[in-house]
Amino acid sequence: MALNRNPAMAAMLLGLLLLMHGPTSALALSGGAVGGGSFSSGGSSSSSSSSSSSRSSSRYYNSGNGSSSSSSSSMNFIWIIIGFIAAAIAFIAFVFVIVRCCKNKGEKCSSFSTSVLKLQVGLLGSAPTLQTDLNRIAETADTSTSQGWSNVVAGATISLLQNLDYCISGYSSVALKQTIQDAEKYLNQLSITERAICDKETLVNVNNIKVRSSTSKAATGSQSEYIAVTILVATRGLYKLPTVDDSSTLKQALQNLKSIPSNKILSVQVLWAPQEEDDNLPPQQLLNKYPLLKPFKDYPLVEVMVE
Repeated sequence: MALNRNPAMAAMLLGLLLLMHGPTSALALSGGAVGGGSFSSGGSSSSSSSSSSSRSSSRYYNSGNGSSSSSSSSMNFIWIIIGFIAAAIAFIAFVFVIVRCCKNKGEKCSSFSTSVLKLQVGLLGSAPTLQTDLNRIAETADTSTSQGWSNVVAGATISLLQNLDYCISGYSSVALKQTIQDAEKYLNQLSITERAICDKETLVNVNNIKVRSSTSKAATGSQSEYIAVTILVATRGLYKLPTVDDSSTLKQALQNLKSIPSNKILSVQVLWAPQEEDDNLPPQQLLNKYPLLKPFKDYPLVEVMVE
């Protein structure tokens, strides 16, 4: 379908649907989305020129009594054929071993290997600057270039690092894909799943297409109990994220994302909820909507929420 080949259009369509048809009840969760991407291969694939080799045929002339010479030539020809077959078998076996090795190593042998990284963070709603920072990034970022996408990642990771003391849960994953097309398909699946968590996206800036809306809820003047942030990044090459189970590993994961060069980035999405500062994400909703989040060792998140 056309939408599968145009991730920007698919992302914007999803955003518009969430904007227009989101529920208006007091329980509606607002969300924000900023990012962009392009999965075109860019560089031209190198084409190997095929060289034609001319085969020289040997002719044997029998003069007089040449039966022994003919017999010797026949034996040499047979040994050449046997040697050729043995070499071909050895080459095929070598290629088979290499292919198996590449498969077992997570497709690392592919020159077009890509990584799709996901980092999700749960924070206390009292994080002082996070929502303001993400709103500002979404309102001002140029999301039409790879440098702009890199700036989005940098801005989001810096804000999370500045609010590290308020982070109470996390989750990370890395999916290695052999082709750019596989990475695009996988990232789109992640994006659709994550963006559907919010009942209504009230601030969207994807590939420099900006949409702003609001929920119909009356302003309460109170802050949200919790905030959830999801960062999705597709890159050329192989990148890693640590397993996030405390503030230290979260800090390392954020630094890893921030260090990805802009020319390696294929696509970026930063999603957060709630987007509106008067909106609320209560404990049970955080657990239900973000089941992959694991509480940090030094924060009894689950016990607090279940009570």
